[in-house]
Amino acid sequence: MGKAPCKDCMDRTPTCHTSCELYIRFRKTKDKERDKRWEIKTETNSHEEIVSNRYKRMGIIFGQP
Repeated sequence: MGKAPCKDCMDRTPTCHTSCELYIRFRKTKDKERDKRWEIKTETNSHEEIVSNRYKRMGIIFGQP
């Protein structure tokens, strides 16, 4: 699923994410996609590798003062 259904929605309000059926379905789909990516990622890498790679991408050397 692509972008959120909120773009150009004429019924949009500051609190619509809690009651909009389109958004709720969109969010559930995105959450399932995220969980699946995380599952695949953790099958191939340990948690320590994932955290270490995150720090490396941010320019922080993990384990050094």
